[in-house]
Amino acid sequence: MITRSILLLFIFMSSTLFAQQEGGRYLPSKLYDRGGYEVHLFNNYFTQGQALGRLNSRYDFFTSDLQFLYGLSTKLNIGLDIKLRSVAQTLAAKDPTFRALKWSNKGRFNTSGATGYARSGWTAIGLRWKLAPIASIPNFSIQQTVYIPTKSDLEGSSTNGFLDWSWYSFHTQLYYDHNVSSKVSLFVESDLIIENIGKAMFGKAVGYYQYSTPVSIILSYFPNSTHTIYWLINAAPQWGTSVQEVEERGIVSTTGYSPYNQYGLGYKYALSHRILAEVIWTRFFNSTVNTKIYTYNFGIRYFVNK
Repeated sequence: MITRSILLLFIFMSSTLFAQQEGGRYLPSKLYDRGGYEVHLFNNYFTQGQALGRLNSRYDFFTSDLQFLYGLSTKLNIGLDIKLRSVAQTLAAKDPTFRALKWSNKGRFNTSGATGYARSGWTAIGLRWKLAPIASIPNFSIQQTVYIPTKSDLEGSSTNGFLDWSWYSFHTQLYYDHNVSSKVSLFVESDLIIENIGKAMFGKAVGYYQYSTPVSIILSYFPNSTHTIYWLINAAPQWGTSVQEVEERGIVSTTGYSPYNQYGLGYKYALSHRILAEVIWTRFFNSTVNTKIYTYNFGIRYFVNK
């Protein structure tokens, strides 16, 4: 399900900024030294549009994540995330875009020939640790994050729609950087992501949970120490399980396969030796007929490495 893949996309994009400078390059796999840290604001806008005859259906999700990462040692970093999200879904003759930027809590509506919902708020706290397990391979690291929801009704109801997961989510990410030449580097990421870990996963309640094993590749070009241009591609096998109560059969689980893929371009600019800005554009390329899905991203961080 597309709405379930947004968090994964956000993690994938933001991980490109969790990096330490090395020879003018920012390597996602590197850790901060003891006492080093970063404060990072990353914004992701996901928009999905589909033409349905004379009507247009659109889902917009805007996620803003304030992150802090601190170096306990060259082998272990810890971090904290605060995630804010705004969602707008509409079905109307006109195709509204960027509605999620209004940060509305209108709930479900059916007015002036348009139906949908708008919802926003603080949705989760993320606790993370990042480890460099092999001293002889400093450009390889493992990051794990647990997302704790701030509310119990985030998945929606008859009066409001989906905003985020109502239960815990667990992310394991493997990072590796390789210097191809003095101007080019290759970054590879492989993940295991389990989302909405609650009673439904253990067959004790109705609900939904999903898991995925995405692989991402980023090829970066460094004209100089100030600018970075890169190309990215991501393939994400994804399985979702719906747990329902069926008359005379009790609780029944049904698992479906819903993979997705995307490609994109990014640009980083070093405003100073401690401030880095980044913009990213991506497009999904295995969406359904007449559906176009894009993301627009902007991040900025302040960092100090001891």
